[in-house]
Amino acid sequence: MRWTDYLGLLGGLSLFLYGMRLMSDGMELLAGSRLKHLLERLTRNRLMAMLVGLLLTAVVQSSNAITAMTVGFVNAGLMEFPRAIGVIMGSNIGTTITGQLIALNISQIAPAIAFAGVVMFLFFHGKKIRHTGQVLAGLGVLFMGMSMMSASMAPLRQDAWFIHTMTSFTNPLLGIVVGALFTLLVQSSSASVGVLQAMALQGLIGLDGAIYIICGQNIGCTIAAFMAAIGGNKGAKRTAMVHLMFNLTGTILFVIVCQLTPFVAWVESMPPFNGAAQIANAHTIFNISTTLLLLPLSGIVAKAATIFIPGEDKPAGGTQRLLHITQKIGAASLGIAQVEAEISRMNVLATGNMHTALEALFTQSPVLDAVYADEETIDFLNKEITRALVRLNAMELSTKDADHISTMYHVISDLERIGDHAENIAGYAEFMSSRDRRFSEQAESELRLLKDKVYNIIDTAYAHFKSPEPDGLSKIEAMEEEIDDLVDIMQAAHIRRLSANACDPDLGMLFVEILTDLERAADHALNIAQAAR
Repeated sequence: MRWTDYLGLLGGLSLFLYGMRLMSDGMELLAGSRLKHLLERLTRNRLMAMLVGLLLTAVVQSSNAITAMTVGFVNAGLMEFPRAIGVIMGSNIGTTITGQLIALNISQIAPAIAFAGVVMFLFFHGKKIRHTGQVLAGLGVLFMGMSMMSASMAPLRQDAWFIHTMTSFTNPLLGIVVGALFTLLVQSSSASVGVLQAMALQGLIGLDGAIYIICGQNIGCTIAAFMAAIGGNKGAKRTAMVHLMFNLTGTILFVIVCQLTPFVAWVESMPPFNGAAQIANAHTIFNISTTLLLLPLSGIVAKAATIFIPGEDKPAGGTQRLLHITQKIGAASLGIAQVEAEISRMNVLATGNMHTALEALFTQSPVLDAVYADEETIDFLNKEITRALVRLNAMELSTKDADHISTMYHVISDLERIGDHAENIAGYAEFMSSRDRRFSEQAESELRLLKDKVYNIIDTAYAHFKSPEPDGLSKIEAMEEEIDDLVDIMQAAHIRRLSANACDPDLGMLFVEILTDLERAADHALNIAQAAR
């Protein structure tokens, strides 16, 4: 084999990997935030979770992306750990679609597909057309790389050392180790299976040796989940552990089956009778069989993962650190999910501070250190979430995702302002407590009525932002108008009390300030609801 053949092999591998990445990214951009919503909402039971994982991986053409996204959702608290197991299992089946696609061997028309995709990507302005062009360009480049690899490997059929090496892969342990290491290197089980198929097209490896490499490739692909779980919570780490346990169990079972039954001969007897198709079929059978076997046992698998990674996460408290956003945001959908989780945390802190500060007005025994600590965390989150949104904006986004990111800028600003108003009220409560002063019964009664309405509009507005309803905004607008009218009535009543010397003028000033803070908090809640449009 000449040095030019090695260069051709490296070039073909590069084109193959780049084409797969280009196609996968284009598919994800076409799907946009629908990936995230499907994963969040359609995984209520094990079977549905498996089907969702299968479908999304088949669409995106990357099990790494879906498993990493699933781990990220568990870490962000958007998906429960048991529900993630089905998605992981389905993703393993979905990833076999790439191998079946490669087995079609459309290399002869690959340049035409790539050309059509490039024309769509460069000369059209619509995002959907451009993203579709990216998918087609990636598909064409993938097959061109496949053809280039296959042609460069042809001389290896004459090399005795290479033939000896290939025959040694009939040793299960060696085949598994080589498959796992190569998949770790290229970071894609679909890509490593594709390289194996290119070798099979030249008759360089038979299914009897490839079957154990396939098993190893399924173990190597679990690295994506572990990378996504680094720095994550217990649920995220357990999800990654389940992926490893699932593929490791499947590997052990298939090694036993291959040793004790004529499995290889059976697959070889299936049409079409070529090595690439046989490898694709073996890969598909491996993952479907393992999933069907282990899906009913997912509860046991979850308990086993909990044994390997015991304990519970410590409460987040008011610590100034990100719990969900990672510095390296992978897929846009995952990054958006991470940001949404941090915004939800910011909402909990801001509304919690409002509750604590207002209750302190009535109890006269405020413990407000936590309010000030949480306010510092809210300010920290505001800055860090903004940085994450800037990083997301720099990525290639679907129109829907770009619009959603824009609304999140406004929402975090409004939540930060609600936190500021809560801090103001905490300061008033501290002032009154230090001087042992109280509002009149009438003033307290009015404040209690107003605070309940402010609590309600903040909770309703954020719920509407998370999941908009057709008439939700009009209801929230009516709630905000009611609060404005109520504040006007309370201010008029307060002036009458002052005129009748029925209240302390100093406390009267605080009363008006508190009314203003509550009214403005309601205004910011309305802004949050309007962002959902």
